[in-house]
Amino acid sequence: MNTKPPKDLKEFYEKYYLRSANIADIPKDDDFMYAQVLKQIRPYLYPGLKVLDLGCNNGNLSLYMARAGCEVLGIDIAQNAIDAAKRSADHYGISNAQFKRIDFLQEWNELDVFDFVLCNHVVEHVPQDDLFVKKIALATKPNGRLVLMTPTVYSFMYFMTKLLTGRFAFDEEVGHLRRYTRQTISSLIEGAGFHIDKVVFLDSILREWFIICKALRHFRRIWGRRYIRTAFNSVDTLLAKLFLCPATVCVHAILVNR
Repeated sequence: MNTKPPKDLKEFYEKYYLRSANIADIPKDDDFMYAQVLKQIRPYLYPGLKVLDLGCNNGNLSLYMARAGCEVLGIDIAQNAIDAAKRSADHYGISNAQFKRIDFLQEWNELDVFDFVLCNHVVEHVPQDDLFVKKIALATKPNGRLVLMTPTVYSFMYFMTKLLTGRFAFDEEVGHLRRYTRQTISSLIEGAGFHIDKVVFLDSILREWFIICKALRHFRRIWGRRYIRTAFNSVDTLLAKLFLCPATVCVHAILVNR
């Protein structure tokens, strides 16, 4: 069942991103929160790759890709997020990552196309997800690559909370309008003209506890230690691969030559 969208999406995310005002930490390859994401995108990155980062937040993934030599455009609906991303780029002296405040679905009219599009937990926030993915196709070069990640209905906390209470407050808090199965997100992407070559599940029940349970964030100094985060990521990746309540589905797709 879909969640009702906020009356004013831009206003909602301007308030939400007030907490993203600090300089972004550029994630390392074994980062506790981003290691699984980076593993999905890293094989495609090379110097000169033209990248569009949809819903770039404070720019941490954009800056990671820029450090790999890519030419990155990060866009977000919230000006607060874009301001933070620009400050972060200046802080690190990164000039090959640019940031713009754009409502991609409503305002994107660029004729520019990209070799690689990253859509990391964005499509679930968009009221018209089918039109959104079709617009992604228009911004992608023929034979260009899309990596899209989004929440699943397989999440243990989502399933149990919905079963017991009829709602999942976390989704409402962060602006999730829906969740996907492997089939529904695949159909959406294929309907926009992409060919899917790989689907990967991420974020098992272990990582989901750390993402959703805010009290656990106070222990960052512990689970941020290298040997702990490395072990945690290895176990969590295995559990997600075994389909133990994976909270995220990651789709790798190529735009069919038009």
